Amino acid sequence: MAYISKGVWTIFLDEFIESLKTRKALAIIISYLFLMFIGIKVGSVFEIFAWALAGSRQSFSILLPYYISVGLLPLFSIIISYNLISEEISGGSIKFMAYRTDRLSILGGKILSSFVLSAMMIFIAYATALFYVHSKNGLWFFIPYLVSWIYLSIYAFCFICLTVAVSMVARTPSASIIWSLLVSILFLVAMNFNYISFFSPFYFSTKALDYLIKGISLNMILGLNVLLLHTLLYFLISFAVLKKSDLD
Repeated sequence: MAYISKGVWTIFLDEFIESLKTRKALAIIISYLFLMFIGIKVGSVFEIFAWALAGSRQSFSILLPYYISVGLLPLFSIIISYNLISEEISGGSIKFMAYRTDRLSILGGKILSSFVLSAMMIFIAYATALFYVHSKNGLWFFIPYLVSWIYLSIYAFCFICLTVAVSMVARTPSASIIWSLLVSILFLVAMNFNYISFFSPFYFSTKALDYLIKGISLNMILGLNVLLLHTLLYFLISFAVLKKSDLD
């Protein structure tokens, strides 16, 4: 277990540092932060109009950035992780295996690097939002933003593992991104049908809104647990395929 943990940590650091040097990661982080900032500003304007016209205290500066994240994070997760392993698989070898690193550590370290990158990106966006909104509304805004960050990080993690699972089957980077987008679209369609919506991560993407709007946490906890189950399933599929792959 200690060997696996050391291997995961080593690969995580290597992959995370390398990802920060890429234009792709920087472009995604900057784009996300910019769109979130726009969402916060527009949400604040909506709050003023809602209060002036209807006396509503709806927190649009929380809700609008949340909806923006729900829409963007699956796409950004695919872009970040579609070639995590498929690029090396298409070449018939994985560089870390030359150092006698086990496949579970390789998979775990690579996925963890993408998860931390996504969680960091979401944290920066929500920390900025909290600073901006707190200056006007007080400390009680801290918890909704913390809840949003945790929930959306798990949501992004789910799509990272889904993308890696798809890429393990697709085998090449180009096929990985195409099939990941197609599977995501199928899940998006599936959420509209009651009898299969449970299988779609999108269906649980807005369960945190019950807490953010009504202060009710039961649906949020259920949604979070189901997203974690989806994430675990996709990770196990990825590991099963990687374990059977003929790689050096």
